[in-house]
Amino acid sequence: MKKIYSIILVLGTCSMGYSQVTLQGSDVNGVIGETFNYEQTDWISPGAAGANQTWDLSGISSTASSSLTINAPNASFPASTVTQYDAAGSSIYIEQSNTAQIIHGIDAGGTVITYSNPQTHLGFPLSMSSSGNDTHAATFVSGGFPFDRAGSTTWEVDGWGTVITPNGTYTDVLRVKQTQTYVDTYAAGTIDYDVEIYSWMKAGIHYPLASMTDVVTSLGSSQYGTYATGPLGIDELNNFAFNLSPNPCQDIITISSTEGVVESVRIMDISGMEASTVENIQGNTETIDISSLKSGVYFVTLQLSDGRQSKAQ
Repeated sequence: MKKIYSIILVLGTCSMGYSQVTLQGSDVNGVIGETFNYEQTDWISPGAAGANQTWDLSGISSTASSSLTINAPNASFPASTVTQYDAAGSSIYIEQSNTAQIIHGIDAGGTVITYSNPQTHLGFPLSMSSSGNDTHAATFVSGGFPFDRAGSTTWEVDGWGTVITPNGTYTDVLRVKQTQTYVDTYAAGTIDYDVEIYSWMKAGIHYPLASMTDVVTSLGSSQYGTYATGPLGIDELNNFAFNLSPNPCQDIITISSTEGVVESVRIMDISGMEASTVENIQGNTETIDISSLKSGVYFVTLQLSDGRQSKAQ
């Protein structure tokens, strides 16, 4: 195993770091190559809204285990920047930026849903009481029938505080409430959907710490939850040494670590696309020319070879 550090690199006007109670897209967007393990659980009440809450979800019971991997975009959905592949059997083709996560397509176990009017899943920044909404439209074929889907999504941050899951305790968390209302129309009639999702999100962790989903349709209903498992990075890894200067920067950066021999440096943009990579460094310090990169926010990943692995952002 290799030790991995990440830090935010800013070209142009911003500074390194992030707010613990305001989330930009760069704080939560998945990066290509990341994998997150999670447990699907029974549904429990998401608890109260409001500031400085403590949501205790530690008692939820696992019903199944799965994982989600951030892959390269699918050429069939050219506006997407990443593919979220769920080992349970689905893929979501998402356009990520610092201002939004937009769904352009879904492969639900072989049923491909293509959006003519993409679905904005979340808008950024997210902070207490912020909200937004968007309409969407899509088509797909299921059971031999063509379907037309039309609806809307709203999101709001209805609380912040601490969430406790079976995986640990996390502070400075925002809870985001999403409501999706849509109708599928086909030759035999219509199917109505009302979906309510609560997600607990933290800067630097690219998968919800936990979620609770309530689905009501004209054919039936279901409720379930999830929580992320394994090392998630940010709280455990702040003490690792990783120096980058200058930051903000323009043309040249110098990266160094006292933790061991640096093997490689990878620079990713906020959509998760690789912008630059330097490999086979085999030293403690490396100077990199980044003059060809456009102004913006980037993530720098430093990889060492001392037998441990960690991620921070």
